[in-house]
Amino acid sequence: MGFDKKAPGAGAEVYCTLEPGKAILEWKLYVTEEEPGAFFRILVYDKKDMLVLEGRQCVGEEELLRTLLLHPHLWRGPEDAYLYRAEIFLVGPGERGVLDKISFWFPIRSFREVLGKGWYLNGEPFCRKTVRYEAACLREEAQKELSLFVQMGANTVSIESPGKQPAFFYGLCEELGLVVWVLGKGEEAKAHLLLQGGIPTSLFYRYKARWSTEPFVYISLDSLRREKDGNFSITVYSSQKKAALYVDGVLFEFQSGQGEFIFREIPFSKLFLCLTAEAGECTMSLAVHKTFTQASLFHDNYPLECSS
Repeated sequence: MGFDKKAPGAGAEVYCTLEPGKAILEWKLYVTEEEPGAFFRILVYDKKDMLVLEGRQCVGEEELLRTLLLHPHLWRGPEDAYLYRAEIFLVGPGERGVLDKISFWFPIRSFREVLGKGWYLNGEPFCRKTVRYEAACLREEAQKELSLFVQMGANTVSIESPGKQPAFFYGLCEELGLVVWVLGKGEEAKAHLLLQGGIPTSLFYRYKARWSTEPFVYISLDSLRREKDGNFSITVYSSQKKAALYVDGVLFEFQSGQGEFIFREIPFSKLFLCLTAEAGECTMSLAVHKTFTQASLFHDNYPLECSS
């Protein structure tokens, strides 16, 4: 007798309903067989490892075990991906003791759609910033990729086959504050945002400039173009509203804008083009050899369009 690892949630599911100042948690537990006298013992801990809830129910009861948690710490996405830890024991009758145990982290949240208004997280409007994603097979690789998307400002990943994701995938998304969505339209694919090895592309930073509030500045080498008069143009991405470009250490131009700054008429007569972008307290420098400015080295499909 033990938990049914082939059942939903590998043997345990918890359903959350939010009410003012409290969360109602209902537990659905699965076992391989039922034995008279056996019971479940549920313990829930917060992130400080403090016990905040305990529940017990006999195996075989038809009703879901209903528990209550006052003043819960809600999961709010990447800004506050708070999780509770559940430990559930299957205790045998008499002196048999603990027969099996499962442990997992879970969020307390409410996510629902309001007709004509969109989606709400914990009663507040939720604007999806979505990346289409195919999970990596290794947890370490997936964690690196998903962490980069959070850094970019994404709060949702969409998948094509919910039942074919690695076992760690959903827990990892909850840990990072990402909502998992069934594949939809208007979402940029991972392949456009990250190169092999998890290196962010220029499009990654274009999204980050639109979605993220984290201060940063990025000079997009992919955007470097020779203009008809022989000078060059380049695009700088930043979450700040003002950006400056320096050429060979000398201020070239200062711009105000929102996310994307295009600098034109940049002279390039030396062997190297040395650029520095500055936005707020953030700076980034870029050095380009003259041979790299040949038109054949540039990508004709830049810039790519993206939607928020």
